[in-house]
Amino acid sequence: MTFMTSTPLMASPPPRPAPRPPRLRSGGLLPSGRSGLRLRRSSSQVLLPLLTLQACRRSVPAPRRGLEALSLDTKPRAQAQEQQLAAFRAWLKEGNAAVQSRGVRLQRSPLGGLGLFAQKNFPQGAVILEVPFEKCLEVDAHHFDLDDATVLQPILARAAEEYDVDAFVEVEAQKAVLALCQRLLLERQQGASSKFAEYLAVIPDPSELHPLQLRWPKRLSEQSALLSRMHHTVLERDNACMEALQPFEQVWKRRCWALNAVWTRAVHLVGAEGEERLSLVPLMDFMNHWTPTRSTSETWSCFYEIASDHLAVRAERAISKGEELTLLYGEFSDAQLLCNYGICPEMPCRNAFDEAAVSIGPYVLSSPAGEEAAAPDGALVAARAACLARHGWALQQKLVFRVPQELRPSGGLLALARLLSLETAEEVAQLEDEIFWMDLPGGSAPDLPLQVEKRAWQRVLEWLQEV
Repeated sequence: MTFMTSTPLMASPPPRPAPRPPRLRSGGLLPSGRSGLRLRRSSSQVLLPLLTLQACRRSVPAPRRGLEALSLDTKPRAQAQEQQLAAFRAWLKEGNAAVQSRGVRLQRSPLGGLGLFAQKNFPQGAVILEVPFEKCLEVDAHHFDLDDATVLQPILARAAEEYDVDAFVEVEAQKAVLALCQRLLLERQQGASSKFAEYLAVIPDPSELHPLQLRWPKRLSEQSALLSRMHHTVLERDNACMEALQPFEQVWKRRCWALNAVWTRAVHLVGAEGEERLSLVPLMDFMNHWTPTRSTSETWSCFYEIASDHLAVRAERAISKGEELTLLYGEFSDAQLLCNYGICPEMPCRNAFDEAAVSIGPYVLSSPAGEEAAAPDGALVAARAACLARHGWALQQKLVFRVPQELRPSGGLLALARLLSLETAEEVAQLEDEIFWMDLPGGSAPDLPLQVEKRAWQRVLEWLQEV
């Protein structure tokens, strides 16, 4: 199969922050799938959300005639909606590359919008869907998922970033995203003559909460440092992509529709021989993201596998008749789901991947090493500042740490607390490499003096109590 190359799309890539550190992310915007690999709760292989909760609530576009027929109207008539869905179901079964679905139905979800539902019981491991790649809209995605280990960055640099590095993607990945957006727009411009016309007609508009759709009240994002940084990053990223797509489509709403479709519905597929492609997979992209609900304690029900000529969706666990089929898009916090996909949690504070922010300003330079310690002298303050600068904090902005991620032994929050627990400039010089061992090639966790560890953890507890 020949895929559209993504190279010509980005004469000048959109602005992005400094490269992220060589540590696993808690989640990502862009998914990975590999031949025979289950998509589970992996930090390096995550499924890009296939349909946002709020986007599901959007109605399917109205009937179309030619170019203008693919309406972006968000409230078409129910009759037209059903006609489009009927045409889409028929299209899935057309030709030799028919989608094989075994006992599933596309219908209204109790959460609003559309979803896939089981029409029979499925045992664990059963094949539910098989979607031939001929039915997918795809582009080449070579070097899509660069190895994080090739990027070196000091431990505190991530916390000092203005942008949320998890919301940005590498340049090659952005090229693939824009290439798929371009192809989606070109197919849309063909109107009814496109072989994907029935599929395009049921791709919904962006969520009402999408940063490009709605200017958020400042007080909303200010309630959380992580939410504010994520929202700012997503807005900057998407504005850059919208500008890059302007030569291919002048109408803003159509560009926004295409970009949202790719960000929220596409999957990154890696074949058995290492070939990479970014794909919109019909029908599977109507499977909703699993979130905790009051009605059931069950977790997500499905995962996908890649075969030579199709993508298969299997049952992650036993599935009951009438149950909605769900996927875990990735290890995303509520803030990530809200900013990127417009998904509002039904049960706040029940997401296992949620994080809290600990903000720390330059004032800590002059804080005592412990409760009974004296105020630091000028030499100690200068030694602290120089050490922190070497490890990524220039003291020009606050550090924003993610908890619990940054409380791991290799995290920056604990390293900062240990440094501030040293009482003299000489101790800083002596123990710097042990405290910031994660910044050294082949470094390992240190055995620091017990008194230093006690003071460090006491400081961490105080920071958490302030939050």
